[in-house]
Amino acid sequence: MNLHELARMSKIPYTTVRKYVHLLWEKGYISPKRVENRLELSPRDIEIFERFVELARSGINLQTALERLGDALSPTQSYISEELYKLRKENEELRKEVRHL
Repeated sequence: MNLHELARMSKIPYTTVRKYVHLLWEKGYISPKRVENRLELSPRDIEIFERFVELARSGINLQTALERLGDALSPTQSYISEELYKLRKENEELRKEVRHL
């Protein structure tokens, strides 16, 4: 499912869906794939997105919702998500260094 389809299904504005997906992806909770210049989410990604939306709609701020979602994921998933986040940050820094060479 792409972001436009997710926005229609969840009845959330596309820009909000894009923001939430970016936050979840940045934390390593989801791993969308690029297909023909669009992000495609797996059923697992959609499930995590929906859980995040429920938390966000409960009135807590987005950072707290991310933290609670991380607590709710399995310990292995949380560990993998944290490691993935660190690796993405490191990769980003290395790419910047390479550009400056």
